[in-house]
This record gives sequence, C-alpha cells and structure tokens, in this order.
Amino acid sequence: MGGVRSFAVLVLGAFLVAVLAPAVQAVTSVSLESGISETIVIPAGTSHAYSIALSDVDTLRLDVRSTMGFLLDVYVVNSTNFLAYERGSTSFVWIPGPSAENVGILQADFRPAQDGVYYVIVDNGNASPTGAVPLGEVSASVSLGPALATVEPSWVAMGLIVGLGVVFAVVLVLTYVRPGWHERPWVRRSWTGPAPARSPAPTPPMNYNEFRDTPPKA
Repeated sequence: MGGVRSFAVLVLGAFLVAVLAPAVQAVTSVSLESGISETIVIPAGTSHAYSIALSDVDTLRLDVRSTMGFLLDVYVVNSTNFLAYERGSTSFVWIPGPSAENVGILQADFRPAQDGVYYVIVDNGNASPTGAVPLGEVSASVSLGPALATVEPSWVAMGLIVGLGVVFAVVLVLTYVRPGWHERPWVRRSWTGPAPARSPAPTPPMNYNEFRDTPPKA
C-alpha cells in the first residue's frame, strides 16, 4: 500500500512540476543551409524550441530521438501558435504532418505552405492533454537540416535516350534481318560442308628437242 502511495505522490509531483514550470527552456535559432545536430537534456515540465525561417520551396528534415528517459512530444508550429504555446495555452495548433506526440523517434520532412518563421518544439512538458506525461528528465538528439533534393528527370534527356534506343534497335534489325547484310567482311564464317573439288594441275608442255637429242634406249 505504501508503494502505491509513493508512486501516486511521484506522479502528482511530476504533474505539478509540468504545470508550474516555465514551458520553454530555450529557443535556438537555426538556418536551413547550415542546420543543426546536437544532444540536449530537457528537464520534466520544460521544452526546447528551434526557430527556422522557411520559404514555400524549402523542405526541412527533422530527426528527433529520445536517447535516455521517457517519450517526447514534437510540435512544428508557426509564429502565432508558438506564442500561444509560450503562454501555456493547450489550444495551440500544430502542423500534423511533421508533428507527433508520445514518440521515442520522429523522422519527418516538412515543406511549409507559405513563407515564414516556424518553430520545432521538443516538448517534455504538459502542453497538450493528449501528449506524453513528463515523468523525468529526457535526453534527446536533435538533427534539423535541408532534405536532399529530388532531381526530376529532364524531358530532353529522356527523349535523347529513347531516340538513341530506337536508332540502336533499327541498326540491329537491318544488320541481322536484311538480305545481304549478313555477309559482313568483319565476320569470319567456318565452312561446314564438303571440301570443294580441286582442279588438276596443268600438264607442262612437251619439249620435242629433248626427245630428238636423246638416243634411243637399247
């Protein structure tokens, strides 16, 4: 019975710390080009935020991992909702795609709908009634940076490749199908039929003087 009471007191104390402690422990400004990769320690009831300016053609890659401790909440919000988060409002609105609650690992890409300053909040507090309950200190690795650009194939390059393929196919057809083209001088073929008949050697002309000067045999 005493163990149950001790656990209840621990949970109640952690809840009060989450409610009474300041919401944001620190705000780090990050540029998309250089990015950031670091390990942070977030006490129970606090959070760490990252501000980053993005345009509607930028894509931010997030990789947040709880390396020691409990689960975390990761929220991506615009400037208006970050102010609401700082005031302790639980009705702030986060962007659902790259945001998640009760996670140990979050990997996501975020491309904003419009230009502006956005905030990535790594939360170990009680900002949302559906989020993770802060039961203790959490160590987390945070990596933010540009997503690798996907190079779309050029239609000109594709057309060139297709054209070369068609030309190669036509050459093959003409080489192996068209009559007369099979007798190529650079291909040596072995004869498998009977050997051709050879003409007899020509008879040398008779030398009549040889018979005239030679005496007859006895």
